[in-house]
Amino acid sequence: MTPIERHHFDCECGSDEHTFKFAYDPDDGDLYLSVYLDQYRTFFQRLGTAIKYAFGYTSKWGHWDTTILSRDDAVRLASLCQRSVVARDAYVASHTQASTASVDVAVEKPDAETPRGFNRIVIPEVRG
Repeated sequence: MTPIERHHFDCECGSDEHTFKFAYDPDDGDLYLSVYLDQYRTFFQRLGTAIKYAFGYTSKWGHWDTTILSRDDAVRLASLCQRSVVARDAYVASHTQASTASVDVAVEKPDAETPRGFNRIVIPEVRG
């Protein structure tokens, strides 16, 4: 079992709030994304926003922020995504039986190597 790789990407502006990270599992190609969620408002302001959303409020702008990747980080991210796709294809090919049977979707409980806060959703692919 290969250890999970962790990759951090920082914004060109230098703000810690614009940082995101990936956890990559080379064994099966899973790629997890963690993003910092800004908490620039007070508790009561956030509570008010939550109550509005609970009663159906929507914003056409949403709650977004941006990260500006350097060229080197963009190349590193593209390489990480490519590695994930190749590893995932190999994993699926090694665990797939040629069949036209229906496929069940399963949600697994997180194991020790699944990043905190994530459940694994397994969707087996059937090729054939």
